[in-house]
Amino acid sequence: MEDLNRALFLQPLMSNAYWHRHLLFLLQGTVIAIPFTNESFHFFPLYCSDNDRAALEDLGSLLKLNKTHHMGFHSRALLLAKKGDLVNAIFSLNYAINLQPNDISLYLLRAELFEKVDVIILILFY
Repeated sequence: MEDLNRALFLQPLMSNAYWHRHLLFLLQGTVIAIPFTNESFHFFPLYCSDNDRAALEDLGSLLKLNKTHHMGFHSRALLLAKKGDLVNAIFSLNYAINLQPNDISLYLLRAELFEKVDVIILILFY
């Protein structure tokens, strides 16, 4: 973590350092596997913590610098969904799908989130 902090201090436009630091924030907590489908597993901490907020901040910095990082949008969607912000999680997944249209796990996760969102909100997407 110290190396990444130092790298970002010296070069704040290094988007890859934000990605790796966000992963370290997530790994500092308890990590569990949540199966969304039989084919895929997504990993994230059991509870929303300060590490999650720090990880979201790093993802925000990453995505400002690199708007084509589909894994950044995917990870952001998972964290937002965990916080209960399903609408913004779906928006993040839409960005990820536009960048990586052949990744089936993105479609599966988005479908699961759509099931949890009110019908009125779904109209906004179409």
